[in-house]
Amino acid sequence: MADVLRGDITAGVLAPGDQLPSERVLAETHSVARNTAREAVRILTDEGLVTAVHGKGVYVRKPSVHDRLHRMVDRLTEEQAETVRAFAVRLAEPE
Repeated sequence: MADVLRGDITAGVLAPGDQLPSERVLAETHSVARNTAREAVRILTDEGLVTAVHGKGVYVRKPSVHDRLHRMVDRLTEEQAETVRAFAVRLAEPE
């Protein structure tokens, strides 16, 4: 279930600032136990995709620059990724 919600967040179905449905609603919608829904929300919280506001709900976080860069690198082909790694090594070398 965390994979489904993560996919909705990365695809923009759930945008930054959107409130996730309650655990009960998530469980019913996805035909899973409430504990499964709770665990999915915990995973997304640990990953920094959502934040829980006590007494209010769980909200999709705005991705940080670091998060956006990681997603961009993840979409690179292996050849492109190797070029980026080689460039990063050259930048790290002392002049």
